[in-house]
Amino acid sequence: MTRFTMTLTTALATMMTLATPGWSDGRAFFVGNADYGFLSFLGRPADMQQNADTLAAQGISVTSVQDANAAQMRRAFTEFVDGIDDDTSQVAIILAGRFASGAGGAYLLPVDAEDPLDPAQVLMQAFPLDAALAILAQYPGRAVLALAEGDVSAQNSGPVSAGAGDFAIPQGVTVIRGELSDVSRFVGGVVAAPDADLIRAARRADLTVEGFAPQTLSLFDQPEQVQAQPPARNDGKDDDDWARALSANSEQAYQDYLDRHPSGAHAADARQRLASLRATPFYREKTAEENLNLSRDARREIQRNLSLLGYDTRGIDGIFGRGSRAAITAWQKGNGLTESGYLNAQHISRLAEQARLRAAELEEEARLRQIEQDKRDRAFWQETGAAGDAAGLRAYLERFPDGIYADLAQERLKVIEDRERAQAVAQDREAWDRARSRNDLQAYRTYLSQYPKGAFADQAKARIADLSVSDADKARIEQAQAAERGLGLNKSARQLIESRLKSLGLKPGKIDGKFDDATRRAIRRYQDARQLPVTGYINQTTFIRLMADSILR
Repeated sequence: MTRFTMTLTTALATMMTLATPGWSDGRAFFVGNADYGFLSFLGRPADMQQNADTLAAQGISVTSVQDANAAQMRRAFTEFVDGIDDDTSQVAIILAGRFASGAGGAYLLPVDAEDPLDPAQVLMQAFPLDAALAILAQYPGRAVLALAEGDVSAQNSGPVSAGAGDFAIPQGVTVIRGELSDVSRFVGGVVAAPDADLIRAARRADLTVEGFAPQTLSLFDQPEQVQAQPPARNDGKDDDDWARALSANSEQAYQDYLDRHPSGAHAADARQRLASLRATPFYREKTAEENLNLSRDARREIQRNLSLLGYDTRGIDGIFGRGSRAAITAWQKGNGLTESGYLNAQHISRLAEQARLRAAELEEEARLRQIEQDKRDRAFWQETGAAGDAAGLRAYLERFPDGIYADLAQERLKVIEDRERAQAVAQDREAWDRARSRNDLQAYRTYLSQYPKGAFADQAKARIADLSVSDADKARIEQAQAAERGLGLNKSARQLIESRLKSLGLKPGKIDGKFDDATRRAIRRYQDARQLPVTGYINQTTFIRLMADSILR
């Protein structure tokens, strides 16, 4: 066993030993994965059984496994769950190792996990944190999940990423997580002062505390002794009302049960669950948002509005993760509201109105910039392309490749090139045809070396200039292409974009969901007028602006 896993297990034993003379109603589940082969970050583990025996000697039922593959983790967890009974009143789950996450949740990887991560292996074989959280949710206020997160340098792959990421935490469950070294220091402090408050100690150790985080928490403190009450008569209605309260799992439901059965068979549990709910930070604000039953589309709209106002939600996916909550909190702070990270109906209306006004401001700014740009465009056309000669047309297209007269300039230039072609000598024309057929830098340079004053020399020089894109420009275009692919735009979305560009008079070509040269030119015009990076490709920012602009028309 590693020094860390020994310390963590011994610390847990110490907490249990000193907090109570004997806890027959506590259960602990421990997984310590270290030997990942390609990345063994915990060192070489030794036998963990002695530490498990130490816990068991204090009256704690312990299930532990180390350096486990998928089957071993499943068997150990099944044993742990099977051991839970009606007497169990507090549960701790400690997971140490490498984690991965995706849309389906977070996972502890088996020691035989591959690098780069294999999405199928993660989803089918890794231990899902949702399974642990489902058990912990049954013990609100007395449930702790500790995550000792190892190295996350393994390569991401497709739908899964290295690290536990964000995940939903049930009511009343405390999650303490951090990097391996930080968790190790935290555990050392707990061993030195076992009566210290867990929440305070975790924060002093710079660990992340999430979920149920009251001012004080000592999971293994002996339950408060209360004066015995005469047993209440249970005629069946008590159990029925309790079942309804559990199903609702709300503050009002538990209070209703207590109002009906102040000394009922489940009164103690009801009071404990009620206290757990009320101690959860911003519980009422969270409940108010949940009661809105926001659809995924409604959440996407909220994320778009926040992004439009400059608050980064880290995605427009309809899922309120850590990025969205941080954006909501920042918006609330900027508007002098309680910084809860949760929204109510008034907040949503206010946010929508602010976004509408901001969209109108941005569109007006874009309109004014477009007017100014069109003035420069027309003036330069009069200086160059309007004369109709090839040099002037090329000068115009070089300055305004997506300008007002770009189509006309290209048409006139083609006429000139066709005329020059007709006038060229046969050999010159054949050499030019060969260069055009290959259409690469070497072909045009070969043509110029053979016909430095040929009929198509100017055209060859222009093509060389077009093809001589710097490495930085290539990287920028490739990045823009990747960003557009990442949006996963389907045919309907592309047609919507083309329709929007057409309504703005930007001439995107046929509305067919196919982004051709005309569409790319229209996108560049749109981006340029709105001071967005001019790439000709759609990214998240351009898409949000397009959709916001469409609301105003």
